[in-house]
Amino acid sequence: MNAEFKDFVLNAFAKNATDIHLKKNSDARLRISRHLDLYKDCTYSGNKIENLCKEILSETELEQYKKNRYVKGLYTVNDKLKIRYCFSFDRGKPYLAIRLLPIKINSWEMLQVPSIALNFLRQKQGLILISGAIGSGKSTTIASFVEFLNTNRREHIIYIDELIEFKIKSKDCIVNLRELGKDTQTYSSALRYALREDPDIIVIGELCDAKSIDFALDIAETGHLVIAGISTIGCLNTIFRILNSFSSQDAENSRMRLASYLIGIISQIMVSDIQGINNVPIFEAMTMSNAISNGIRSDKQNQLRAEMSRSIKGVSITFEDYAKTLQLRGLIAKNIDYGRKD
Repeated sequence: MNAEFKDFVLNAFAKNATDIHLKKNSDARLRISRHLDLYKDCTYSGNKIENLCKEILSETELEQYKKNRYVKGLYTVNDKLKIRYCFSFDRGKPYLAIRLLPIKINSWEMLQVPSIALNFLRQKQGLILISGAIGSGKSTTIASFVEFLNTNRREHIIYIDELIEFKIKSKDCIVNLRELGKDTQTYSSALRYALREDPDIIVIGELCDAKSIDFALDIAETGHLVIAGISTIGCLNTIFRILNSFSSQDAENSRMRLASYLIGIISQIMVSDIQGINNVPIFEAMTMSNAISNGIRSDKQNQLRAEMSRSIKGVSITFEDYAKTLQLRGLIAKNIDYGRKD
């Protein structure tokens, strides 16, 4: 990465940007507090973007870019910042989208994840789900959970993801990081082989289909703790998404398994702070209870909705009630789109 572009990226990071977009002969755009803003006097020609390809990508990635017209990966800028890049094409011209990723892993307390999560992380067996839309901070929350376990247990953690955004060093735990395409070919093969490596905890970056969900439940069923991300908004929607991913003939068995092994769900969205400068996470949390378990087993959606409509101290909290605490402190606006349809 040349010095000019490195300075540009670091300057964007200093402005609290989360993303950068570069299009041929257009002003760069920075996503700050969820909005795309023009970064005037910073225009990249097609040649400049192509040169960045050659500087950032390996030979293998360059070949992949030429063949597939798309390539993504990670690049370390300095000891504080990493970028996730996606090179693609726009009407035959190179296009670059960048996500800025702080290297430091914040603790779950610093992220202000509900303390209910601590009860989840004390469990030895079962499934913990971290849900949210793309860009909501799921990977950051998952990394904070892994780091907590890494310093509070003496076990073997295997973390599998499409891109490993955070480098987690072994502390009290042994932490193995498996990246798709580099360390393993698919989630299913990685999970299958992981079970032969004496793991205690398996972390899955994204449950993207019925097969990966089935694997996660299998692993929990065999006596392991599983932490997994899933792209849904809201705890209730997460349950419905999982149950709806299975065929009708597998529906009853899937409900039984989920009701038996789900520990809890943390869901999150990202909103702008009151000044429109920084992003602020809002969380929803649900601990598996007898009422929720029975609602899943019997497929009583209204019972599940009733249980998730209220917050119970130490057990669950809704987006709305979590947001109220931030609104009372003057940190976020009162009108919030929670982005879910329960």
